[in-house]
Amino acid sequence: IGHRVLPPPLARCLALIPAALLAAIVVKDTFSTGQELVLDARALGVGAAALAAWRKVPLIGVIVIGAVVTAAVRALA
Repeated sequence: IGHRVLPPPLARCLALIPAALLAAIVVKDTFSTGQELVLDARALGVGAAALAAWRKVPLIGVIVIGAVVTAAVRALA
C-alpha cells in the first residue's frame, strides 16, 4: 500500500487470502449447481483428490485420481 510497511500480523493474513479465495471457489463449484446445493460425483472426486494430496501424492496423480473417481461414480450412477 504505497510506501507503508504493514504490521507483520496483517502481512501474514494478506498472504493467506489467495489460498482462501481458491478454496472458496472450489467448494462453491463442487457443491452447487446454479442456486441449489448438490452432493454428486464431483464431491467424491474432490474428496479422493484431497485424500491423495494429504497422502503427498504428486500433483499429476492427485488430478488423475480426482478425475478417475468422478468419472467412475458418474459411470456407475
